[in-house]
Amino acid sequence: MRIEIEKALVLISQKFRQKLTTEMLAEEAGLSAFHFHRLFVEENGLTPQKYIEKLRLEHAAHVMVLNPGLKMIQLAFESGFSSPSSFSRSFQQYFRMSPSRFKKEQRPTYQGDATATEEHYRLTKGLEISYLGHQYFKTQLIHPIPEEIEAKAKELCPDEDRIIYGIYLDAPIHHDPLDCRYLIGLPSKKTANHNANMEGGYFLHFEVLGNMDVLREQLLGIHKYLLHLNYAIKTPIAMEKFQVAKNETPFRYLDSPRELFIPIIKK
Repeated sequence: MRIEIEKALVLISQKFRQKLTTEMLAEEAGLSAFHFHRLFVEENGLTPQKYIEKLRLEHAAHVMVLNPGLKMIQLAFESGFSSPSSFSRSFQQYFRMSPSRFKKEQRPTYQGDATATEEHYRLTKGLEISYLGHQYFKTQLIHPIPEEIEAKAKELCPDEDRIIYGIYLDAPIHHDPLDCRYLIGLPSKKTANHNANMEGGYFLHFEVLGNMDVLREQLLGIHKYLLHLNYAIKTPIAMEKFQVAKNETPFRYLDSPRELFIPIIKK
């Protein structure tokens, strides 16, 4: 995928609730609106506006699983829609079912006591809320599956130990990882060569070790924890970092501790 389109995808992932015109995205990509629109459709199979709507709907589905008690009007505005009616109509068209039916058919969230149970403590132990400044990266686009991450990570550190960063453009929690996109790379300065960035702000920071099933369980417990502190997940985009040693052969992604950073906002 072209760097210009990757920059636009990152911007959409971070600001999908806001009004984003094709002209604004083209400016981020450094292309004319016409050229950007054509390339975006070629790369993603959707127009920029249809892609934004898709991201809003998938975010809404994610929120419904984590917080099934959220009212429809709150869910619509939280996901960037102008009204509950437009949200329901778009949701029905995309998922082929109403939001209420979707909510009933999803797995319930972690049901433990939000403050005291041993299980909740295990799932949220070591959580920190940290402030990070704006960060820039030079990355490559792959799928968030261990084999691809392992191969690309070793390419990035042939001569020295490196801290590798990954950015989830799509959350592989409710989607097949082969349908998701993951940017992997190294920190960069703000130059013409950087193609990904994370906006500064507050992040929930914790360590994960294991596969997506383990991470899913952590996230369900973590969401309870956030609600208790009156925070909410800000965007579906998340960042992780892990270390790869130059002489680590073979490097095993799932056996390595990863630090995950999830952008959050005070409710």
